[in-house]
Amino acid sequence: MPFHFLLVCVFLLVGNRDLGAAECLEGDCLSGRSIQVYDDGARYRGGFRDGQCHGYGEMFFSDGFVYRGMWKEGIPNGSGSLRFPDGQVYEGDFVDGQRHGYGRLRKPEGSYYEGQWADDLPHGRGSITFADGTRYEGNWRQGEQVGQAALLTTGGEAIAGDWQAGSFTVREVEAAGEQTSVYRKQQTNHGTGAGAQAAGAATVAAGEKDKALQPTPVAAAPGTVPGRYPQGSLRPLSGPDLDGMGPGELQLMRNEIFARHGFIFSNSRLQEYFAAQAWYEPRHRDVFSLLSGVERANVRLIGEREKRLRQ
Repeated sequence: MPFHFLLVCVFLLVGNRDLGAAECLEGDCLSGRSIQVYDDGARYRGGFRDGQCHGYGEMFFSDGFVYRGMWKEGIPNGSGSLRFPDGQVYEGDFVDGQRHGYGRLRKPEGSYYEGQWADDLPHGRGSITFADGTRYEGNWRQGEQVGQAALLTTGGEAIAGDWQAGSFTVREVEAAGEQTSVYRKQQTNHGTGAGAQAAGAATVAAGEKDKALQPTPVAAAPGTVPGRYPQGSLRPLSGPDLDGMGPGELQLMRNEIFARHGFIFSNSRLQEYFAAQAWYEPRHRDVFSLLSGVERANVRLIGEREKRLRQ
């Protein structure tokens, strides 16, 4: 299941490209809204200020690229989307013409990367969801996977491991609903550069069980995701995982799932608590669409238990 990033410098593509002479078809192409066409066939529709694209605008390039979003002084800045000729679509933040901040890159077959970007490359926390529902979660540095990571299969299996020198080393595999773990010293080639492979490289060969884990509500790979209750995002939870927890702790566990996606809380106590966490980055007022299927199911399960205890 390879996932190739189309590593194109958006600034060179959109913000610093010679489109030739321009003709104003209608409106105010100096400071207002108008339609403008260029010698090479590109067409812009949107706002202008001092003769430059500014505010919301749509640029249709002659080679098939389409940018829709915010502009500042002729360069994409703010929220926007960029459609590539091959059908890939990036939606998210732009800074000085580059993908920078938080965004999603979706491929035509349905797989997508979602997470943090810097200087036009995945950088920071992110995830790749493949068309079959398998989900990879981990960290990136300048477009390459680094550090701890987890692969969540559609069957609920959580495969935890580490990226080192371009290879993924599996540490533990925890099947949904089981209290046993399989440890396999299996490495797979990750690849480098624009053709970097992602979660598909984490395919694990069949092996024997090395050890049994004691029942515990803690995830098999502590630290793979931030927070006190990483298992809420790593694997499907069941009733025994929540036994012994009070309503206050359940509330914290449930909301920590939202916090990982940058949810901005209206509850001042929760907002104050998560603001004190080094990993928390408030970004969105609505993050439900960002949750994985595992996280949504866990939110429902935790909420139901919390509700019963409060009655």
